[in-house]
Amino acid sequence: MTRYLVLTLLIFSACAVRQPLPTLIGPQLSGVELAEFEQEIGKRSSEISSYRALNRMIIVHGNEQNSFRQIVLFEKPNKLRLETLPIGASYTLNLLAVQSGRVVYLDAQNKRALVGAESVAALSEILPLPLLASDLAALLSGTVPAAIFS
Repeated sequence: MTRYLVLTLLIFSACAVRQPLPTLIGPQLSGVELAEFEQEIGKRSSEISSYRALNRMIIVHGNEQNSFRQIVLFEKPNKLRLETLPIGASYTLNLLAVQSGRVVYLDAQNKRALVGAESVAALSEILPLPLLASDLAALLSGTVPAAIFS
């Protein structure tokens, strides 16, 4: 079930229209200019304070096709909830919730639960992404995670 959660995140990141990266030409930014640039990106990223979405996803692997619903909720500074549900039922297949420094992951199909303190290591055990919940929420909302600049 963890792979469905990871595939969902990949689908979210692939929804945008792909355009080639621009070729950067020009002088390199000085230390002051770079700091101003980072501050502007941080300011724009902080403008999104909450996000709620219900998505229908179809995962195709070879001849197999699976349909799910994905709930994504986050509220800054420290709430994140990702939940996967089947199309025709109202029970949860898996749930990842992060709030106030605590992580809860429930995988109903595999009867697995993880409860602990929020850390990169704890979230990496659930998702193969070395991120904190705040950085994952930033990526899901289409902004730049703060960890990029540290």
